[in-house]
Amino acid sequence: YIKPGDGFDTHKDLENDRDGRFRRLTLVLLLSNSFQGCEFLANGVDVNLKIGEAIVFDAAKVEHEVKPLISGERFSLVLGLFWRVDPWLLLLDRDGVLNQDVGRPGVIRAEQFKPFPAVEKQVKRWIQAGHYAAIVTNQKAVDRGLLSRKELDDIHQVWID
Repeated sequence: YIKPGDGFDTHKDLENDRDGRFRRLTLVLLLSNSFQGCEFLANGVDVNLKIGEAIVFDAAKVEHEVKPLISGERFSLVLGLFWRVDPWLLLLDRDGVLNQDVGRPGVIRAEQFKPFPAVEKQVKRWIQAGHYAAIVTNQKAVDRGLLSRKELDDIHQVWID
């Protein structure tokens, strides 16, 4: 609840926890619209929330302020959302998701394995952020004797390297 004359100067909230195990986002949900003033600015830009609208942002990284309320009453719900930042595992299907689908019988030679550049870039970013990624694939070519399990692992190792 903000009453006339109240507001918040430009600021950033406290950083996330000291040991980096948790992240925090702030959610602001506007519950009333019978007021004047009280503009909400994030990095100097008026967010212009309407009743029932919300914004979610990293309040430790985004400068934000609430201009003084001129008249009326402004009600909003403000929540701090916290979650653990333990490493996550990303499971990627291979053909058609991670790499270009070459049709039947599938990739049976390393030179046929051509990852999509955008996917490769995002997976690298994911891993650099401290998370894990694994290829999940059902390769009938191994069952049919077109390549061995070792040959399949060698194809994947080219991408991993």
